[in-house]
Amino acid sequence: MDVLKDIAYRQVDNLTLHLDIYRPATPPPHPTVLCIHGGSWRAYDKSHWNGAWLTEHGFALVVVDYRKSQQAIFPAQIHDCKAAVRWIRANARQYNLATDRLGAWGTSAGGHLAALLGTTPAPRNSPGSVCANAQLESEGDHRDQSSAVQAVCAVAAPLDFLHVKELYERRPGKSPDPPGKEPLRMLLGGTVDDKPNLARLASPIEHVASSAANLPPFLLIHPDPDLLVPTSQSRRMHEALQAVGARSELRIIYHADHGPEITRRERDAIVRFFNQHVK
Repeated sequence: MDVLKDIAYRQVDNLTLHLDIYRPATPPPHPTVLCIHGGSWRAYDKSHWNGAWLTEHGFALVVVDYRKSQQAIFPAQIHDCKAAVRWIRANARQYNLATDRLGAWGTSAGGHLAALLGTTPAPRNSPGSVCANAQLESEGDHRDQSSAVQAVCAVAAPLDFLHVKELYERRPGKSPDPPGKEPLRMLLGGTVDDKPNLARLASPIEHVASSAANLPPFLLIHPDPDLLVPTSQSRRMHEALQAVGARSELRIIYHADHGPEITRRERDAIVRFFNQHVK
């Protein structure tokens, strides 16, 4: 494996956003997965991604930073992720990446963004024609390239903001966030009641029906019980995807809490999933 660190992929709001590329030892071009870190949309960075083991199975990983909620409210975060997808396609030849079929993989807040990539696809040269809402496509940044992904793995992801208003706001045994500093409130710039339209726009489940003909396969993994993001979030998403005929696999990790280490069994499932849908 070789690693290319801190490659600038976007300049926005006087910030330079970077990504890292992990490439396997296998011959190029490498099947590629975009990796999005968690952290309640407000914490951590690409250095906290711990999925480099996937390179052992022949995949290149592109691990991205995106704007935090204290820097910009939604949809800034999905704008950055879509810009990263387009950057990957625009620079694929230079970095020996195969991008006809791109995967997306995220945990917690990163899983939310990966799922939103999957439920709001936009093809090359017509970025608003399939995307359920053109507000989710950013300006500039290789708009001649597609921001669509062809497989999504979302782990412990918040996916339906309208039905869990307390998401990220209560956790037994943990000190509550200061008023106004709850992660979802920071992401939206207000409560779900204050901003129902933005909450709907930010919810991957809300885009399933309108994008039914273009949805990629999904692998949803969730701990149970999850005291931060309820397991019902992935269950509801799985049911919504199945209802429109999309491919969806739901795997529950019992007796685990939010953000668990991926077990050997789940690692094998992720490898099988990306082997089938990206390779």
